[in-house]
Amino acid sequence: MKIRGMKIRKDKQGTILVMVLLFMLSAMLIGIALMRSTIIETKIAANERVYKQGFYRAESAAEIIIPQFDSIVSVTSWGIDSRADVSSRMPEGSTVDGANVGMTLRRTGNPPIGSGSSAAKTTAMYYRIDATVDNRTVEMGVWKAFPKPGT
Repeated sequence: MKIRGMKIRKDKQGTILVMVLLFMLSAMLIGIALMRSTIIETKIAANERVYKQGFYRAESAAEIIIPQFDSIVSVTSWGIDSRADVSSRMPEGSTVDGANVGMTLRRTGNPPIGSGSSAAKTTAMYYRIDATVDNRTVEMGVWKAFPKPGT
């Protein structure tokens, strides 16, 4: 049988070859898509790990200052929004060595409700501790109650 100059074969030789080639092509496309997805997910996980590592190092730097809080407050003259650099108090050779850490007096007033301090006998000062490591910054707030003069 001929259709416009083409001869149509009635046997099915070569049909399996075409089907196998189509199947192989679809399997390769699916494989490539899965590989690209895996590569992207791996990069996302690596970026998240780096971000969290920097965050936890900055948080550690701020946490190191809290036990030293009283000694820092007692030797520094404070004004509202004045920042004292306390980076030198980071332990040498630790993962937070080189962190940029500071304390800022944000406000003064009565102690927060539920703090256990009497508003009549104490004045509270709110300090902000900020720590920056690897371009990650963590800020913590600390209330410190001081006896009012003359009580």
